[in-house]
Formats: sequence, structure tokens, C-alpha cells
Amino acid sequence: MRCLCLASLCAALGCTSLREWTDAARPLAAPMPPAQGHVVGRVSGATAPLGHAVVFLERIDETPATRAPAAVVVHQRDGRFEPDFVVTAVGQPVLFMNQDEIFHGVFSYSRPNQFERPPFPPGETRAVRFEHPGVVRTYSPLHTDMRGVILVVPDAHHALPNAHGVFQIGGVPAGRYRLSLWTERQGEVARDISLAAGEVARADLKLPPQK
Repeated sequence: MRCLCLASLCAALGCTSLREWTDAARPLAAPMPPAQGHVVGRVSGATAPLGHAVVFLERIDETPATRAPAAVVVHQRDGRFEPDFVVTAVGQPVLFMNQDEIFHGVFSYSRPNQFERPPFPPGETRAVRFEHPGVVRTYSPLHTDMRGVILVVPDAHHALPNAHGVFQIGGVPAGRYRLSLWTERQGEVARDISLAAGEVARADLKLPPQK
């Protein structure tokens, strides 16, 4: 019965065939997302354990489409920032959650990302967004031993090297990038790389000798 109805409708509309009409009525398939690649490598040249270290990408061939990564959460608990070191992308929210039974605040003098959130009660949260890459050192206005470090990177594509210096950054669109290594103890190093769609690119980084 359904075929007869479709045939009648097709005839009324002047279609050349029932198959042509049903094909035209079928919704268009969603476009396939572009293949994404991976950047893998190893950090060498460290004269001691790397400590806080981050490898991150910054696109240099064009302005990339902005992503909306999830918020980074820093707990204020037992008189400490937990964790005391986090990485966030420019524009990505950082949430300070007071999980103690006392008031907590947070501030930083690190320019140009300086900010202040006055003390707020237990159970509440305060958000901060940073608009400039760089190191942000955080403190509490009430507890002098509360200290933390936030590294703001240009893009959400970043990774922390493991104990052997190995890192992997996945889900990276094709393009030209500056690959940078930041370390708290041994300085920084960078190199430019190109990544094709779906490619797994090897990009090792070597720290310069310490003076």
C-alpha cells in the first residue's frame, strides 16, 4: 500500500521514477569530520627529574576554530590547592571550589593574568578565565602557605610528559604548529612541525644544557 501511495504521489509530481523520488527524500548524510592526527615524542637532555613540565601546541598557519574544553577544577581543601599545578588553555574556565569548612579566597599578581576573588564561604565556587598565555602563581589572602601554579597555554592541545619524558598529543587537526616544552626547573624549548590529516608525527624535544 505504501509503495502504491508513493507511486501515485510521484506520478502527480512528475517524477521520473519512484527510486529517484525516494532518493531525493532521503536526508543528506552529515559531512565526515576531517581526520585528526597525533604528535608523539620524547623529551631528552633533562639533568634531573622534569618536575612540572608541559608540552603544548600553538597553530601558526592560520587562526584555528576555537574549542570549548571542559573547565579545570582546583579544590581548596585542607588549607591547600588540590592540585597545586594545573594547565589550562586561553579562555578555558578554571573553577576554584571551596571544599573546606572555612572561608577561602584566591588571587594572583602574575601579569597580565592578575586577578582576585575575595574570600567566599564553604561549598561555593569562583571562576576565572585567562586571556594570555603564561605562568600564573596563585595565593590565598587568608592562608599564607596556600600556593599554586597555573600554566596558561595557547591551545587545548597539550600533554604532560611521563617520568621517561614520553608524551602524546591526540586529536590534532592538520596544519603547521609550534611545539613547545615548558618546564618549571629547566627552561623552555620549541620547534615548528607540520601535521597531515590522520598522521602520527614524531617530534622529539631536547632541553639545552643548563648554564
